[in-house]
Amino acid sequence: MASVARKLVAMPAASDATRFALQVPETSVYVAPENEPDGERMVWHFTQRGLDYCRFYAELRPEGPDKTRVRTWAEKTADAADAIVAAGGRRPDHTYLCNMARLAGEESVSATLEGRPIDNAAMMRRIRANVAANPLAVGATAADAMDEAARMMKDDGSSSRNASRSAAMDAANRAHEQDLRSRPSAPVGTFNGADR
Repeated sequence: MASVARKLVAMPAASDATRFALQVPETSVYVAPENEPDGERMVWHFTQRGLDYCRFYAELRPEGPDKTRVRTWAEKTADAADAIVAAGGRRPDHTYLCNMARLAGEESVSATLEGRPIDNAAMMRRIRANVAANPLAVGATAADAMDEAARMMKDDGSSSRNASRSAAMDAANRAHEQDLRSRPSAPVGTFNGADR
């Protein structure tokens, strides 16, 4: 079990898919081990502005003398969202980002334990499937990033003209999002009418 934990902590760059999860500004990731009474747990902390928005876990349990069972899962946390609200921003929805953290974490753990580089093509297929399954979460993440950028511009003393332009863009984006929600969704595997 200790050798599995060491492998995960010393994950080779070629096996590290976490970059796929860092899709908005001021996000990062770090890993920390946690001891459990009957095993060990590795926790990847996906952060925005230094506060967790998602934690990805790899729980290690002995399964015999030379065997370790690894169970993985992700949990969305409110630390980063609470801080954004406290700073005057709108509460972001980190669902999409946490799903990306889970996908990246699963591939990173598998690649590391199998001694192989990440499978970029497989990751892209999983990301496309995740986006197709929940496009509104992707849109919410983009809207949150735009709202935060607009708030930061206002905080930086930007002119009221820029704030008005930002408000107009927000209104246009909300109208476009409402229009998209009213349309029937495309079947999975179809993009802009072309089969992939």
